[in-house]
Amino acid sequence: MARTLKLLHQLIDPSDDTILFGSNARRNDVPIPGDEIYRTTVTVADDYAVENLWTTGDGGVESFKLALILTNQNILVEMRNDDGTPKFIESRVVANCPCYLGDASAGGTSSIFTDGTETTAEGAIDRIEAQRNVANGQGDATVTLVLFN
Repeated sequence: MARTLKLLHQLIDPSDDTILFGSNARRNDVPIPGDEIYRTTVTVADDYAVENLWTTGDGGVESFKLALILTNQNILVEMRNDDGTPKFIESRVVANCPCYLGDASAGGTSSIFTDGTETTAEGAIDRIEAQRNVANGQGDATVTLVLFN
């Protein structure tokens, strides 16, 4: 069953409180391709710790079309494919800012984009991990991952 995320968002300049983008009165609808199929919340320690968020097969889930990541501290997220030579995509997720990932696939070992040619991805993501990439005494990160199909 398809769902719709209903988002209110705006970007405000902290120097003078002017609205740079968005509105708190107008809702943006983001279609979700299917049902929520997996949800987990983990604590990532404030000491360069790494925690697994999802591995193929967790909760009976083999793949996903959309991922939502929420965290209360800045983290790094790594999406991996270990089919033969490990491939990965690493991304910084900012605290308190939802991160949406489409049906990502790990790229090849060569250039991902080639101008004028069709781009294909090699191998589906089979693991998602989170790292608290600092030890600054600001506290552990609470990270939630929600997958949709």
